Amino acid sequence: MRTTHRIRHRIGMAIALAACLLPAARAGGIDAAPPETKAARESRFEMGADGIEVRAHEGEFRLRINGKLHLDSVRHDADRSSLEDDFGVRRARVTLKMDLSKRWSSKSQFEFSDSEVELKDLYVRFSPTKRIGATFGQSKEPFSLEQLTGSDDLTFIERALPVDALAPGRALGASLRKSSKHTSITAGIFNGPVVLRGGIPKEDEGLSASARGTWAPVSTKGRVVHFGLSVGSRQFREGAEPRFRFRPESSLTDVRFVNTGRIEGIEDLDRVGFEVVGARGPLSLQSEYIRTRLKRPLENFGTIEMSGWYANLSWVFRGKPRSYESEDGTFGGVTGRKRGPTWEIAARISNLDLDDANIEGGQETNVTIGLNWSPRPNLRLMTNYVRVHSERRERRDRPSILLARLQLTF
Repeated sequence: MRTTHRIRHRIGMAIALAACLLPAARAGGIDAAPPETKAARESRFEMGADGIEVRAHEGEFRLRINGKLHLDSVRHDADRSSLEDDFGVRRARVTLKMDLSKRWSSKSQFEFSDSEVELKDLYVRFSPTKRIGATFGQSKEPFSLEQLTGSDDLTFIERALPVDALAPGRALGASLRKSSKHTSITAGIFNGPVVLRGGIPKEDEGLSASARGTWAPVSTKGRVVHFGLSVGSRQFREGAEPRFRFRPESSLTDVRFVNTGRIEGIEDLDRVGFEVVGARGPLSLQSEYIRTRLKRPLENFGTIEMSGWYANLSWVFRGKPRSYESEDGTFGGVTGRKRGPTWEIAARISNLDLDDANIEGGQETNVTIGLNWSPRPNLRLMTNYVRVHSERRERRDRPSILLARLQLTF
């Protein structure tokens, strides 16, 4: 009964948000208008496929409102664990971006996929030049290429196992970025996330620091070679008992095949990540390795090490490949054509190892095949077939998962 109510709630929210988004998705922009004066161009209101945009004060102030809707469905071919098929709203977000002046900007992003509103991003940014920027507020910690890639731009429906498991997410803090034509470095200090959920802030996980540096010796139109290094650390409050457990690259699959259980005596952790990307024309190869080390007193069996890696290969045809952003060492999404569909086919292998010392969290390796179809630039249909190979405490599980997503942005 509870599952039925939850699905009805998700469908209702999806229909309501889709009713708002579809006109923008179909619009594709504003019809041609007579020539504008300079004053009209500097103060204007537009609504189209890219959302709503308002300009004022001679063009120095700009407000952009856009959103996204991700509808997911999942079917399982179970092995040993019982798995339920499901449908739900993965993301329903509204984003407000403001350019307050040539140097100051801000971003606010809210999640509506559940019955309560959740704050995702809330920060202001000071950029004295294009290559230097300081961010204050809640944002993603600078760690891992795929973690920093926006959900609309992901090649697969969900991020790879080690990224979802071992890379930090959003947190409240401050960071500083410096970049050049081929390099970038971002470092920041954070103090746990701030989540608006029922008015109750999420439990503070302690002070953390993260830094990420990138180098792209080749960065031309159609060719990119990228290397990245991320490091980070986090303190835990006294008496903390963190637990590491993760879904198998499917947010609607409510079973965790790897699970450490509560770990006592953890004082802090450190993490390191390596990333490499090679792209030429429609082909792209991307890989990351992440290692996390949990520190505890010797009487509690000392240090625990967890690690994981992934590698994926994608091929885009009838569309523009991912663009490279040298300012922060990240990639944008595949750009669809205004006329005619865009296709992308991809394959990924990912691994996560949570076994070490006296911790038997398990090991999992997933093989994923993906196909993406974009009939319009702001509409994408995605399918993923995931084959899971997991083992925990001598229990093996080999289910198959079929995922589908309708992705709409405005």
